[in-house]
Amino acid sequence: MANTAHPLILGQIVADISCDEEDPDYPDGCPDAHSIYMLIIIYASTKFGAEFLNYMREVPFAYVAANAELHIATMVYRHIQHQSLAFHLSRETGKIIRIVSKGSQSFAQVLRFTLFSILPLIVEICFICGTIAYKYPQVFFWLQLGAICMYIVVTFVMTEWRAKYFKAMTQKDAAYVQKATDSLLNFETVKYFNAEDHEQRRFSVALKEYKAANVTVARTLVGLNMSQACCIAAGLAATLLMAYKAIVEKTLKVSDFIIFNTYIFQIYYPLGFLGTFWRFIRQSWTDVELVLDILTVDQQINEDPNPIEANIHSGQIEFRNVSFTYDSGAKKEDQKPILKDLSFTVPAGKSVALVGATGSGKSTIMRLLYRFYECNEGQILIDGQDITRMRINDLRSNIAIVP
Repeated sequence: MANTAHPLILGQIVADISCDEEDPDYPDGCPDAHSIYMLIIIYASTKFGAEFLNYMREVPFAYVAANAELHIATMVYRHIQHQSLAFHLSRETGKIIRIVSKGSQSFAQVLRFTLFSILPLIVEICFICGTIAYKYPQVFFWLQLGAICMYIVVTFVMTEWRAKYFKAMTQKDAAYVQKATDSLLNFETVKYFNAEDHEQRRFSVALKEYKAANVTVARTLVGLNMSQACCIAAGLAATLLMAYKAIVEKTLKVSDFIIFNTYIFQIYYPLGFLGTFWRFIRQSWTDVELVLDILTVDQQINEDPNPIEANIHSGQIEFRNVSFTYDSGAKKEDQKPILKDLSFTVPAGKSVALVGATGSGKSTIMRLLYRFYECNEGQILIDGQDITRMRINDLRSNIAIVP
């Protein structure tokens, strides 16, 4: 409302200052200086009020953004923590960290630009167009509405066209960060294999690909901005030419010309950021989609819907006809069995050593006992209880391991 009111006040100030004693709009004569001073103060106060309210809306957004980021990051982190070991071994740690970090922030940005930028912009445009339709000939209203619609259509079409370049840039960004993070996390392994130069080359190639994608995005931005500038210039020129024609014909005043000019810039200035807002929404949503991709990964290790209470008292462990392969998703002929119909018992209070060649399944037995993986066939029992019937937390809290 304040943004709609202050151009009208400015127009009235101009009309009062340029008042002619013979003007029929002033039957009681021109206003005195005191009235004009008061109008100027009211205009400045209204302008300040509009800016003040604009800045104050950042206060509630700070709480909304903080809570949104907290909720999303916690939810994704919990989901990742409950994934199987296979999920973590098949994923790049650096990439996941990057996705979770940017995804939670991007979700907050989507809320910000949607609720606190685009929605107030639409409301302001509706108020301005309504004021023009009420105070001036309908042709000005339809002219403004047509220019705004043309601007919005061009913005959305160009932004959607640019979306694929943003997605490619985001993927390249995650890829080069992943290579750097994983290389540093596994620094000792890199040293063992004397692979410093190899890792440097991988990082350089990934970074160059990201920067090339960045340059492509910058070029498409120029095209978007030029298209928007053409729409703004066309709408401004058409409106002011018609306003001047109406002034010549004595149907409008110079103050109306100033009001039109102010309204036009007031409409197109925030519209100039519409492409930016939509671009950030599209860019942020690309990051959010990567988070959603992680959330759509089903947990391979699921608890029984009706779990039993883990009554572990002595600790006898029994593997009964257990078969397992890491390639359970592959064709039968392509699978490499690690354990096949394995049965043994570890009595309570006894020590048992597992001896075998590399790849024979020693570590796999421990992973199955912890339910990092599920058996393809057979059962694992502790004190006669099937571990798949227990709650995972109850099972793991009763097992201790020395790495």
